[in-house]
This record gives sequence, structure tokens and C-alpha cells, in this order.
Amino acid sequence: MTRQEFNLMQTELSSSAAFKSYKKSTRVECVSEQNKLLLVFIWIVSYTKYAELTSLFGVSEFVVKSIIDELLPVLVEFFGGSILERASSEKCSVLSDRIRFVMDSTITPVRRPRKQQERAYNGHYKCHGKLVHLLVDMDGNIASMA
Repeated sequence: MTRQEFNLMQTELSSSAAFKSYKKSTRVECVSEQNKLLLVFIWIVSYTKYAELTSLFGVSEFVVKSIIDELLPVLVEFFGGSILERASSEKCSVLSDRIRFVMDSTITPVRRPRKQQERAYNGHYKCHGKLVHLLVDMDGNIASMA
């Protein structure tokens, strides 16, 4: 993503209703909106450890975690409409013409909730988190997300 594309996306996101309600309720004011978005995108794309993000942005791990926890729901609401929930391509895999999608699942760690901890705990990964499933077609478009 180029800087120009990032600035355009930031402008669109800043004018969305979800982001406006986020700005009213944010607890972290020591980091600019642009840096908050950049921090979250770096974390999403590369699963960077909080310690690395603290050195990049000059804030504590608690601030990094708070920014991620606050902005993720806003980004899901904003980009959720972009997910087609249907196949946009008729392409199939080179391995077999019956393979039209690829599925990926990953756990996104979250802070331990104060109430109903058992709902967020994943015994296999031995941490609190949300399991995200993506169904991607052969063009790389997300067909479904759960």
C-alpha cells in the first residue's frame, strides 16, 4: 500500500459513522489517528509483537493493546461490507477443478475478559482469543468470514 492509498483510505474511514463514534469514546489520546491506523495495520499484516510496536511508536504495551482493542471493531464494521459472501470467480485450483476456495483459520489473541472468561479461552492454543475463519477464492478475494 502506498502512502497516497493509505491517506485516501484514512480519509474514507474518518468520515464513516463507525469511526466518528470511536473518536468520541477513545481512551488513548497520546497517538495521532493516522499512527493508530498504521499501528493496527502493521499488527494485522505481520502479527508484530507488542514490544516491537512500542519501540516503533514510542508508547507502552498497554497503549498498543488498547489501540488495537479499540480500533479492530471499527475496522471490521468499515471493511465488513467489502466481503462479498459469495464467489466472485469461477477459477479453480491447478490441483483439481473441484477446488474453488482456500480456507484459512487463525486465532487473534485478546485480553482476558473480566466476565465469562471461558467463552474467550481456547484450550488448543492455551490463550484467550477469537478464532477467525476466511474463505478465499482463487483470485484472492475474501468470499466469507466467520
